[in-house]
Amino acid sequence: MLLQPARWKERTGMELRIPVWQFVRIMVHLEGDSGRGKSKGESVYGDWLDAWTELDAHLTKLGKTNADGFADLMMEQEVLVVCRGQARLAELRRTIDTLARRMKADVRHAADVENKRDLRREARGLEALSRDLAKRQKGEGQ
Repeated sequence: MLLQPARWKERTGMELRIPVWQFVRIMVHLEGDSGRGKSKGESVYGDWLDAWTELDAHLTKLGKTNADGFADLMMEQEVLVVCRGQARLAELRRTIDTLARRMKADVRHAADVENKRDLRREARGLEALSRDLAKRQKGEGQ
């Protein structure tokens, strides 16, 4: 299943399919950084805020009522969003790279083997997304 909030159909730019768990990681990180003086329309966070709000509400509801549905949505589904321009793509890649570095650093402090394995897997997934975006960014810039 691909989640595509209705409000995003009219936007133009590079369409990205991002696994829900990665989208959640990205948006939570950006949410913490949103106080850096960027208005709603001046950042990836601002561009994707409507989609994030809709998804977060859905995840919260599922988390309370349907654990299997929550797990399926987080790990098996994708979000379709639009990245508008090279500056937004560069911002997104910086965010993803920061998250991957933090996860790798967290591996050293993880309490158990399973947590370390999960953090390594997530870091590798984010690194793969960053590489894919780099290829697409290079292609768009030509």
